[in-house]
Amino acid sequence: MKFEMHTSVVTEEKEVRVDIENNLFELTVEGYHLYPLNEAVVLYKTEKEKVGTAVPKKISWENEQTVLLYQLISLHSVN
Repeated sequence: MKFEMHTSVVTEEKEVRVDIENNLFELTVEGYHLYPLNEAVVLYKTEKEKVGTAVPKKISWENEQTVLLYQLISLHSVN
């Protein structure tokens, strides 16, 4: 299995909100991916549709999947 490094997060609308108060979301993606922790990155809904800014908080790898916990810190649009 290959390993990918990212400087942005693309959700493809697969994120799950895990903490409403702190705007925390969890995203599970196939394969092994690495994101910069505790650094603001651009958040995309699709590869071309920018929706906001997020801060990756935790990454875990298991069963050829990556689980990313990130905090949404700003939205570009409410829709």
